Amino acid sequence: PIIGCPPHGVSMALMNATAAKRRELTGERHAMVERQIARRGVRDELILEAVRSVPREAFLPEDMHEFAYEDSPLPIEEGQTISQPFIVALMTDLLAVKPGDRVLEIGTGSGLLRVVSIQPEGKKPMTTGDFLRGHRGLAGKKFEVSR
Repeated sequence: PIIGCPPHGVSMALMNATAAKRRELTGERHAMVERQIARRGVRDELILEAVRSVPREAFLPEDMHEFAYEDSPLPIEEGQTISQPFIVALMTDLLAVKPGDRVLEIGTGSGLLRVVSIQPEGKKPMTTGDFLRGHRGLAGKKFEVSR
């Protein structure tokens, strides 16, 4: 492909709109970390940076992206919800996982907690499991990215 040209069938306007949306969501994510997490007492800068760097919308169905940085849990698949951002940050903080620690997470859900928990040091101390038959949808896709 020619560098700078959109893939076949994708308009430049669509590519620009997508890039603009990503920038908008990144701004919302950074504001959310300050407003919803840091102000509520999570002070570990590694955790704050991990939440800033992990796009919550990537763990949501596409029709929920616009709500990604609201201060609430959101529906995902199989009747489950993704926890609100503060709860994910708080759980990560309370885990106080150190390199070499091993954690078993039961009820993986979206996979966001696992990905946020491995971001600070780039370690992968958490083994996850979800016992819903065939529930590898969004969580399974995200784990492939985090490995």
